Amino acid sequence: MGIDRRTGGPRDLVYVPRSKPDVSLEWSSSVSPRHSRPEGAQETLAAAVREAARERDDAIGEAQRRFWSRIAELKNSYRGAQTDISDVLGITRDAILKGIKTNAGDTAGR
Repeated sequence: MGIDRRTGGPRDLVYVPRSKPDVSLEWSSSVSPRHSRPEGAQETLAAAVREAARERDDAIGEAQRRFWSRIAELKNSYRGAQTDISDVLGITRDAILKGIKTNAGDTAGR
């Protein structure tokens, strides 16, 4: 890092304009089509993606149910456990109650 003689500032902060290559954005008829998919492939792909997304959502939902069921059990471990859980998870005590009610049924046992 040196000093720029023109500005007196650091050399690496000096703007150096660069020339841009001349790029033509015009398309000619010789350009090949973008897609080369077989007939019906898009519908097949869309169905497979929807199925994968459904499986992902089901797995996430099941993981949420297991997590919040376990949190519901742990929150009744001792007096003040819900406060300690909220500190560990970085969420409010109300968020814990809402998560339990929404995902694990009303097993909060207030």
